[in-house]
Amino acid sequence: MDLFSLPNIASTQEMDKLIASKTAKKPPKATIKGNISLTERISRIKQLVEEHLGEYKENYDCVRDRYLFNYYIDKCIKNGICAIDTETMGLNPMLDDIVGFSLYTPNEKAMYVPINHIDYITNNKIQNQLEKHTVKYQLQRLVDNNVKIIMFNAKFDIRVLRHQIGVYLEAYWDGYIAQRLLNENEPKGQNRLKPLHEKYVLKGNKDAFSFADYFEKITFNLIPIEYAYLYAANDAKITYELYEYQKQFLDKTSQKCIDKDLTKVADVFRNIEMPLINIVADMEDNGILVDQNYAKSLSEKYNKILLEKEAEFYKLCDKYNDKIEEYRRKNPNNKLGSMINIASPLQLSILLYDILGEQSVSKKEPRGTGDDILKKINNEFCKVILDYRAVAKLLSTYIDKMPNIVNPNDGKIHCVFNQYGAATGRFSSENPKVYWAIA
Repeated sequence: MDLFSLPNIASTQEMDKLIASKTAKKPPKATIKGNISLTERISRIKQLVEEHLGEYKENYDCVRDRYLFNYYIDKCIKNGICAIDTETMGLNPMLDDIVGFSLYTPNEKAMYVPINHIDYITNNKIQNQLEKHTVKYQLQRLVDNNVKIIMFNAKFDIRVLRHQIGVYLEAYWDGYIAQRLLNENEPKGQNRLKPLHEKYVLKGNKDAFSFADYFEKITFNLIPIEYAYLYAANDAKITYELYEYQKQFLDKTSQKCIDKDLTKVADVFRNIEMPLINIVADMEDNGILVDQNYAKSLSEKYNKILLEKEAEFYKLCDKYNDKIEEYRRKNPNNKLGSMINIASPLQLSILLYDILGEQSVSKKEPRGTGDDILKKINNEFCKVILDYRAVAKLLSTYIDKMPNIVNPNDGKIHCVFNQYGAATGRFSSENPKVYWAIA
């Protein structure tokens, strides 16, 4: 259940359906899926940006001069607040380079700062972009002057700017964390910046334009700056607008926060969740060191055990070879193949129910081969299959997987920690998952 129903949204369920249907729709005019050239892809991107964001040309700008950048940072400092959003080459803050970032402070144009765009024809870096050392100096001024930084999914942008620019920011407001506290049951796929902005700020009156929803297999650094700035600057602006909507309910001095009895939730947001962001970022940056030699020895050990379990399975198959061959004769179009595959649920179901004649133990899955069902059947095949699966899972999830996701620069695994990963507010992790244990 939601913590509370956000006001001024007529029929939240209807709004969710409307936004979901818009998201699911294919772009009506320009798409770039299919086997087409990069030049054609860029041409269609230009068309889409013009269609969706062309009206904002007078409201957004691009900073390619360090003096103008200095001026804009001055404005951010004067206002004491600004929104920041980064554009990168990928989703790994430590390895994927920054392409640029956007800024917005009230009563000013939203600005995009290009850093690493390249010409999609010549593959050379485009001239007149700001250097990283200039960006670092100016962003550090925001830190030194205690400017309130507004972000969405702040941990990612904080880590990008740490690793790619060398500046350590702290977020005053994270729109993603705020959304999770206000409505933990936001429909799947709709808890991103643009759908949330469309739902709560635009009230569903306008489509959210998302680059990733329209384009595949093209990186942001290839987008010409004269079009990239419109898309990117828009992100900073709507990040700030979403913040203005959310703060009514998570600022405990606000009358709406008081009226909705959200002062305790506001306390959690301000005193627990927001300070935790940089701690979690540190955890991800520190990572976990992997002993590659030990990992290799474990792989050899457990791959050997896996082969032994597989051999044990086929030894049992030999024991029942007459029944297996009889089934093949009676069912010439069977799906068994020359050897029964221990990893095939279909072939295992044929073995258990058709060849061995086991009775179903589950009404829901009468021919099921899941672990719970095999434990109930409990014949000699089931024990071997369960043992095989346990070792295979250990190898695929941990022993053989972990060395392949090590950061090549430091020999560590840097998984993603989600500080609000479950509806209950519990931590979760991914790439890889970490299973928490309390002694």
